[in-house]
Amino acid sequence: MVQAAAYTRFSSDMQDGNSTDTQVRTIQEYAASHDCNIVAHYKDEGTSGRSGDRVGFMQMIADIKSGKTRIEVLLVYKFSRFMRNLEESIVYKKKLEMLGVKVISVTEPLPDESAVGKLTENILGCIDQFYSDMLSGLCLEGQKQVVLNKYWPGGPPPFGYKLKKIGNAEGHSRKGQIVERNVLEINPDEARIVKRLFEISAQTGKGGHLVYLQLSQELGCPVLGRHGKPLGGRGVNDILRKKIYAGTFIYNSHGFRLVIGEDGKARKQRIAKDQSEWIEVQDENWRIISDELWIAAEASRIANQRADFGFGDRKASYPLTGLVTCECCGGKFAGHWQRSKNSQYYYYRCRNAMNGEQLCGNRMKLPGDAFDSFIVQQIVNDLLNDSFVESVALEIVRTLKDDSGDQNREDLERKLAGVKLEIDRLITLAKKVGDLDALATELDRCRINRKELEASLNRVASQTTPPSIEELRPQIQTALRHARSLFTSPADVKTLRWELSKWIEAISITADGHITVKWKPNGLTELLDFDQHRN
Repeated sequence: MVQAAAYTRFSSDMQDGNSTDTQVRTIQEYAASHDCNIVAHYKDEGTSGRSGDRVGFMQMIADIKSGKTRIEVLLVYKFSRFMRNLEESIVYKKKLEMLGVKVISVTEPLPDESAVGKLTENILGCIDQFYSDMLSGLCLEGQKQVVLNKYWPGGPPPFGYKLKKIGNAEGHSRKGQIVERNVLEINPDEARIVKRLFEISAQTGKGGHLVYLQLSQELGCPVLGRHGKPLGGRGVNDILRKKIYAGTFIYNSHGFRLVIGEDGKARKQRIAKDQSEWIEVQDENWRIISDELWIAAEASRIANQRADFGFGDRKASYPLTGLVTCECCGGKFAGHWQRSKNSQYYYYRCRNAMNGEQLCGNRMKLPGDAFDSFIVQQIVNDLLNDSFVESVALEIVRTLKDDSGDQNREDLERKLAGVKLEIDRLITLAKKVGDLDALATELDRCRINRKELEASLNRVASQTTPPSIEELRPQIQTALRHARSLFTSPADVKTLRWELSKWIEAISITADGHITVKWKPNGLTELLDFDQHRN
């Protein structure tokens, strides 16, 4: 039987004829009639086939390349479902061919593997790409016209605005009803916040986080975003870079591409488009700030912008993120960093405290590398030692004894005695009653139950004696030596974070620096003495 994978894709809900269900059913019918065993199904919904930047598609390529999915053929409903771009279609088909995988369209059988068959396949590819290019151009032109008509193209409005529905000025109708469009309308309460953020940025030259803190102090409360969470520095920076507040909306400035991470999973990555592809529309009804204020705030933002802010490996280089809790507010400590003249400083701090003292007054900053090393050393000293080996061995022996010891035997013997009494009662009752048929079913059930309990008792009696502490000690010591090596010389930060999560239940920190840790293996809570000023 040929090992196969299925790939399906559809672009919109309007494609009823080529919906996912139709594609899957047709592929399954083909597989059944051609002796194919489908071992994996990859799909993309609501995505274009003009490029390979699709989550399901890229995951499929990664799985086949890594050997996670071992197949001989890839079944698609049509070649257009695989790829509409002829150049990329040829590239990916060649990649799969080199991996020993053939792409088969179940509704477009090709003559053979000869030159005629390949020519036919390429002609189909040209037709698919032509259709895709035409469709993409029409969609982009349609969206462009929506923006040029000063309607909102979709998605939530920016902070400072709300959506208002109006009848379209072009007179478009659907089923006799005028089609309504969304337009932006200034939200007065949010607009005041937006304007003040720009003023602080322009006047002080501060970055987004400091701008947020200053406005929070002025208002006497946290500045909340749409979902009731503090805007924070990131939210402020997002506002400061939007030119729509100066009356100019820029559309199509960014796109997305898919990248394969180290874990083999496909993820979307935001990318900037060339300025020639931007669509700019001006409307004084959108204006919240003056052009002069925009220019001044933009200069301040660019001066504070860091090329590597929010990117790079530092996202994953705080192994204790998520494990440290603030005693003051219950929030989590997270990793942060700041740059001095000649170096960078990494530390842990309460997320709520970072967004203003109104949310949390805990001003504790734990030096990142020093605190990580301190916690690791505590695990190595307190848990990965000889006394811990003895306690683990005792716990294992106790658990094994409970699972296979006298308690199980006593329970089984008690149940067996009850079943025997029930059988005797039924037999006595049957002698008094002339008709045995009424009791036969219940009597059979009890006898079957008795046999099962007797068999379980025999198994318990035949079980071997649990291993002794002396027998377990070498195995536990080997396991702890391996754990010690993972802590002292971790392969990477992700490995260290994973290992820490297996040993730490929680770490809590008070505003005056008291640190309490609860260990997972023994459930004990320990007060730690950590000098936060150590380097």
